[in-house]
Amino acid sequence: MLETVPKLKISNTGVPNQITINEVTDWENLEINFQSIAKPLDADGSEKSQKMHLIFEKDVLKNLPLPFVLQEFINHGDIIFKVYVARKYSRCVKRKSLPDISEEKLVNSKGSLPFSQVSNLTAAGGGDEGCGFKKTELAPENLVKELVEGLKEELRLNLFNFDVIRDVKNKDNYLVIDLNYFLGFAKMPDFESVITDFLLDVCSKR
Repeated sequence: MLETVPKLKISNTGVPNQITINEVTDWENLEINFQSIAKPLDADGSEKSQKMHLIFEKDVLKNLPLPFVLQEFINHGDIIFKVYVARKYSRCVKRKSLPDISEEKLVNSKGSLPFSQVSNLTAAGGGDEGCGFKKTELAPENLVKELVEGLKEELRLNLFNFDVIRDVKNKDNYLVIDLNYFLGFAKMPDFESVITDFLLDVCSKR
């Protein structure tokens, strides 16, 4: 569904380069940079669909279960913006994410790393209460609003969430890296009242 984002033609937004791998292919000629993120193609909210890996070398791809999506990893200051949408309601919050990867670390890193292990690296940095996290501003309100309205119209969805990052090389550039209609409600701000209002609104329209 990320292919919808460029169609919106919103300034300073885009998506990382990514390709879908459905079958064994010529791994050496993949037109994508490494480091990359490998995500299971079936985003059904199951535990299996959440098992992602940070890939440093092409050779490890042949060991991953098919199909999967390969998405270039963009350094983003280890902050991710999660946007929740429920019909007329939308809310953008910031969360800790994967740490940036320096050129030195990239050269010295081999194989792949499960996200669970990468996340441990960020945990060692101090969690959500770190000074850098507190100082990080949210994505611009107007940009988020344009994305919300555009995605609602193009996808014809009223209940979904999407993840946005700020490119550290160009801090005016924002990339949508994931879009999910099997969202986890537990971390959604005020989720009980929001979902109750959403369901009542849906029922009233019938």
